[in-house]
Amino acid sequence: MCFGGGGGGGGGGGGGDNGAAERAAAESRAREAARQAAIQQGVSSVNSTFEQFNDPYYSKIKQSYLDYATPQIDQQYDQAKNDLSLALGRQGILDSSMGAKKLADLERQNSLQREGILSTGNQYVNNARNSVENARSDLISQVNASADPAQAQAGAVLRAQSLSPLPNFSPLGVLFQNAASGLGAYVNGATGSTQPYALNSLQPTTAPLDPSKTNNAQRVIN
Repeated sequence: MCFGGGGGGGGGGGGGDNGAAERAAAESRAREAARQAAIQQGVSSVNSTFEQFNDPYYSKIKQSYLDYATPQIDQQYDQAKNDLSLALGRQGILDSSMGAKKLADLERQNSLQREGILSTGNQYVNNARNSVENARSDLISQVNASADPAQAQAGAVLRAQSLSPLPNFSPLGVLFQNAASGLGAYVNGATGSTQPYALNSLQPTTAPLDPSKTNNAQRVIN
C-alpha cells in the first residue's frame, strides 16, 4: 500500500513538470509574437518614411539635371557653330560642300551630346534609386535584429533627410572640339597648292612651319 501511494505521488510530480514546460513554451511563443509585431511595426515605419522616394522624386532628379546641363550644351553649341561659320567664311568655303559637311558634322555632335545628357540624367536617377534601396534594406536589417520600432523610425527619418536633397551635378566639359579641323587641307586640295594656308586666310604662308623654331608664327603674304 505504501509503495502504491508513493507511485501516485510521483505521477503528480510529473504532471507538475509538464505544466511548467507548457507555461514556459507559451511564454516563449508570446515573446516571439511580440517581437515579430515590433519588427513589423518597425518595417512599416521605415517603408512609410521612404514613401517620399517615389516616381515624381526620381523624375525631379532627372529634370533638374537636364535643366542644369542643357544651357551648357546650348552655349557651347552656339559658340562652336559661330566659330565654325566664321572659319568657313574666312576660308571662302562657307557655301561649299566642305562647309555643308562641317556644319552637318557639328549638328550630329550636338545631337549626340544631347543624347548623352539624357543618359547621364538616367544615371543620376539610377544612383539615387540604389542609394534609397540600400538605405531601406539596411534599416530593415537593423530592425530585424533589434526589434526596436522606435529606433527604426528615428533611423529612417535621419536617412531620409540625408537622401532627400538633389545630388551634386558635375559640370560639362568641352563638348565640341576640332570643328574646323581639315579646312586647310581642303583649301589646299581645292586650289592645287602644295603650300600650307593660314587658318584665317586663303593666302599661302611663305614656308612650312618649322616646329623646332620658337618664333614659328605663320606669316601671311599681303
